[in-house]
Amino acid sequence: MKRLPIGYDDFKALRNEGRYYVDKSQLIAEIVNGDAQVFLFTRPRRFGKSLNISMLDAFFNLEYVGNTWFDGLKVEECEDCMKMKNAHPVIHLDLKGLNVDDERLFDKTVRKRIRDLYGKYIYLKDSDALTDLQREYYSDIVDRDFEKTGPSESLKDLSAMLQAHHGKEVILLIDEYDNPIQNSYGTEVQKRIIAFMRNLLTNALKGNSALKLAVITGVMQIAKESIFSGLNNLYVNNILSSSFSEYFGFTEPEVRDLLGHCEFPEKFSECREWYDGYRFGESDIYNPWSILNYVSEKCTPRPYWAGTSGNEIIRTLLDHSTQDTWDVVSALSGGGKAIVDFRDQVVYSDIERDPSAIYSIMAMSGYLNAKHTDFGYEISIPNREVYQIYEGTILSAINQNESSVRIAMLFAALRNNDGEAIGNAIGELIRGALSSKILDSEHVYQSFLIGMMMGFCGNYRIFGDTLESGEGFADIRMECTSGVGPNIIIELKRSKDEKDLAHDASAALGQIRTKGYAHGLKGRTLFYGISFHKKTPFVLSEESAG
Repeated sequence: MKRLPIGYDDFKALRNEGRYYVDKSQLIAEIVNGDAQVFLFTRPRRFGKSLNISMLDAFFNLEYVGNTWFDGLKVEECEDCMKMKNAHPVIHLDLKGLNVDDERLFDKTVRKRIRDLYGKYIYLKDSDALTDLQREYYSDIVDRDFEKTGPSESLKDLSAMLQAHHGKEVILLIDEYDNPIQNSYGTEVQKRIIAFMRNLLTNALKGNSALKLAVITGVMQIAKESIFSGLNNLYVNNILSSSFSEYFGFTEPEVRDLLGHCEFPEKFSECREWYDGYRFGESDIYNPWSILNYVSEKCTPRPYWAGTSGNEIIRTLLDHSTQDTWDVVSALSGGGKAIVDFRDQVVYSDIERDPSAIYSIMAMSGYLNAKHTDFGYEISIPNREVYQIYEGTILSAINQNESSVRIAMLFAALRNNDGEAIGNAIGELIRGALSSKILDSEHVYQSFLIGMMMGFCGNYRIFGDTLESGEGFADIRMECTSGVGPNIIIELKRSKDEKDLAHDASAALGQIRTKGYAHGLKGRTLFYGISFHKKTPFVLSEESAG
């Protein structure tokens, strides 16, 4: 059984180590036989963009002549492709991880990234094929850190040097071009970064006689007037495009093959429920990062994709949204669908003036699925994994805005020992925010309630099941740190049937007493046993004088 390539973005290392590989090499044939010179592919993070860029580098780069990495792969069937195998100089620039905190640090880190790129071709420094001016330019970047030149024309000039030295046109590969733009969203430095990227890419891609072809990847297409100004040789392929759709992410047959290889074929239905649901063009696509981690963890379903990147841009967009936006996102979180306007290009300066842009951003980022209909684009939450991301990330923003009144009512009812009001408030909040698809454990209810109360409990310390007290861990323990409010202990149960609600709530209340969860608390303490059947809560309470 081959080992899985979790976290592998380097095609060469993956093949050298003999790890399991889902063959995407037909992408090379589609590019070679395509009509464009410059290809822009946009897909969500962790859908194989970087690995595909690395594969293109390994295939075209003349530095790797004689390799066996493509033996047995589909690209060998393409004769025109094999004529180009390891026949061109390649420039591979990765724009992930640049410092975007301020203009000075961005300028410093991007110059270092380009200087390191130039350093891969140190032979150019003394190449007789270069002019004196070209050799001086090269030395200025590598030895003197751009003392006389700037970075905006660095890719175009490097292309010319490599063509002069090798006598071959250059392949240009740029991975995650929009990463620094996304990461700087909402800051003053973003305009500077957009301007830099526009100059760098325009110079490299427009009128560059040394360029054979270029492939660029990113999450979103920054609108033509912002970045790709004046480029007539650009082909854009995104989540709505019908072509190239099967090359980013795993198709259903590929998932079945992987599960069979790892001896888990019976897990396909569970795998589909958790990680299917994306529709790219004409293809049903699974999240590859999640699939690989799922299989590696002996098919334990979790939201593996959730923690791979920050979600700051989603939070910021939600903060600037309207009531209509909250209504749509809340409906989606309940398992519904919505018809919305959709744009496949982003103009960052317009985002805050156009709240509906959130749907396009979220779909291109992987948080929504978008499907074209006769009435517009139908959006929905793709799968169970993304539902859980909504619970932890997006719904927390919605709850603090749309449901703040109900949360305040819940907190007041908890302090006043009003069981009926507590049940009504919790029921309304759950029905308005959570899908029944994710209500499969006590932990979901626990996380939801803690999230509700965090913003309204300034005079309390709140613990989940992380603080041991008595003979165990209470589901929720709220210690009053100021004022005259009571301490609060909550134990939760998930009932299999609605007729069990009262029994289970009583059992929860008894557990608080017998386990001594109030140990160490001073003063008046309220105990709550709360049971849930789907979206229906049942509340019982007791009071301890402490």
